[in-house]
Amino acid sequence: MIVTCGNTADCTQAAALIDGLLADYLMADKAYDTNDLLEWCAVRDTEPVIPPRSHRKDQRYYDKDP
Repeated sequence: MIVTCGNTADCTQAAALIDGLLADYLMADKAYDTNDLLEWCAVRDTEPVIPPRSHRKDQRYYDKDP
């Protein structure tokens, strides 16, 4: 558990909370579509199943049925 201020976004702590876990997929909602979390997945060969946020310039593909 990581306790933060009430105005801190949950996604800022996601990588720290899941560090050390091994997984083929990481499923999350679009609030977790951050470059840091996508990089975390790439380094660990984990496929992110996270819908891209609508403001991303490049809307990346994600598998809706992993």
